[in-house]
Amino acid sequence: MSASAEELVRRVCDGWNEFAMEDFREIFAEDCTYQNIPIPGIHHGPDAIFEVLGAIGAGYEIKLRIDNLVTSPTLVMAERTEHFTRQDGTGSFELQAVGVFEVRDGRIQSWRDYFHFDPTLWGVEQA
Repeated sequence: MSASAEELVRRVCDGWNEFAMEDFREIFAEDCTYQNIPIPGIHHGPDAIFEVLGAIGAGYEIKLRIDNLVTSPTLVMAERTEHFTRQDGTGSFELQAVGVFEVRDGRIQSWRDYFHFDPTLWGVEQA
């Protein structure tokens, strides 16, 4: 029996920063897409998602809390509070985000995150 859309999303929210590549390949469809809406670019496939999220996790210890969850058999919206602590101990911040997940055939087909991107929180210089 395959996992429900809600179960898949809870699994991702509870552990994406600890997943191995195999976990991403199990949960995400081969042709899935991932997009951080305020940041240009759409990432295609579980390997690309793993690379993007792994790069974030390399710089931060991340704790995630689901604040609200809206579900249907094929769509889940997860309002989250994410707490980021820099690996070097120089600071931390919280980010409120909403993820929209589309599920098909027991795998996540699409994941879009919506949040306010403040470059100063991430230590990114603006041009």
